[in-house]
Amino acid sequence: MHLSLGQVLEVIKVAALVAGGIWTVWIFHKLQSARTAELKNKQTLTELLRQQPVLDIEIKVAEAVCHTKKARGFLCITVTLKNQGDQNLMAVFDNAALTVGHIVSNNDGEQTTDDLWRFGHWYFAPDIEQPQSIPERIFRAGQRRQLAFSVPITEVGGYLIQFHTIYQRWRFEGEQGRNTERSVKIDAVEQAVFFATGNPTAAVDSPSHA
Repeated sequence: MHLSLGQVLEVIKVAALVAGGIWTVWIFHKLQSARTAELKNKQTLTELLRQQPVLDIEIKVAEAVCHTKKARGFLCITVTLKNQGDQNLMAVFDNAALTVGHIVSNNDGEQTTDDLWRFGHWYFAPDIEQPQSIPERIFRAGQRRQLAFSVPITEVGGYLIQFHTIYQRWRFEGEQGRNTERSVKIDAVEQAVFFATGNPTAAVDSPSHA
């Protein structure tokens, strides 16, 4: 059977349409597969992140005027720690958990600090007059705690305030086979700048992160 030129052109047109349809379906399938893989990867990453401890640190500072022989006032600093993750965590504190330094500029205009103050995490124990150091503390998932500090102001001006802790996952009660020795230790640092004027001011919040 001989096909006319018109029929041949129709066959070619139909074949082109079929091929184009197959190509479109194949491209759509590839795009959907890639999108599905991307969503799966994001879901896996989210699940992995949720399995890690996440410590949120917030610094609030207020100035209190109380003139003494050695100070023009005090910085009242409140550090709020919150376990934002789904796992328990253990936070470790040294004697420089909170560091506060008066900001000064040298002759070259470079900034540095002097009159440095360092504080650990302290608490009052029963029947002991002096405050005791807390070297480490457990935060259950979702638990929130505040740490309070008072720092003397020797000069008006800017003060750099830094809180530092190292934390890691802590096992749940009754959990076997997993301990902190195999957990990743996370070095957390939060900073804020406060300008002391010699007059009481409203609290200033620092940005907070996980």
